[in-house]
Amino acid sequence: MKMKNGRNLLLKKPRHNINFLMDTKTREKSGKRNIHWGPILQDMVILMAAMGVLGYLSKEVMEVFETKSTTDSLVSLIRKEDVKNNVDEPFARELKSGMKNHEDFINTHDNTGRTPLMWSVYVNYNNPDETLKKDKTRLFYLNELLKVPGIRVNEQDQDGFTALHWAAWSGMPACAERLVRAGLDVNARENTGYTPLMLASMRGNFETVEKLLQLGADASLARPNGETAASLADNHGEAYHKRSSFVYTLLYSEKRDEDYDKVRDLLSKPAQ
Repeated sequence: MKMKNGRNLLLKKPRHNINFLMDTKTREKSGKRNIHWGPILQDMVILMAAMGVLGYLSKEVMEVFETKSTTDSLVSLIRKEDVKNNVDEPFARELKSGMKNHEDFINTHDNTGRTPLMWSVYVNYNNPDETLKKDKTRLFYLNELLKVPGIRVNEQDQDGFTALHWAAWSGMPACAERLVRAGLDVNARENTGYTPLMLASMRGNFETVEKLLQLGADASLARPNGETAASLADNHGEAYHKRSSFVYTLLYSEKRDEDYDKVRDLLSKPAQ
């Protein structure tokens, strides 16, 4: 009985497995779904078209970005200031090449909205003496750029700054005068109402404030919030003076502190 039962168990088990496999194959064969290729092909076509559009848009975006970066080399050469015998040969070659290869190269805005003309009058030194040294060197590049046919001196960056605003902010009186002579409005306002005189005053750039006043800057002009060149000099001068107690002296220049006092004194005098 046991053997018979054992044989029965052994015989039943493979029959069960065989039947299971046969049933599975039968179900797979009988339950085989019909694939509708039409919708799938349609989706593939739509997907490929979408990828093509995205590829084209990416190319266009990259071309715009590359256009904004075409003046980077020129700006780098300006910062390098490799003037020898009143000539900067690498700068001259880059300027000539740029004008040949890119339409309106000289007026191209980078990703900050600045043109080469604006960059030529931008520095950021805590010590005014260092800035005044740069003023003489950068005047060379400013003059070279102003010679280029088609240059638009009144271009603005994304904040509404012209080259004159940047010269005033940086503290470059010679460059500021050259720009005014080139036709820039000495009382032009940027997007929030700052004039070049206001920027020079809030930065304590005495020589530039003095020069702008000589060129006709109006010290009575005010921003929408009421700030004037005098009030900006007062507020920023007081804040700057507090730096004299800082441990890190790189944040403070005694010369600039003194210049703030000169600016306030100058602006307190009646306009002549």
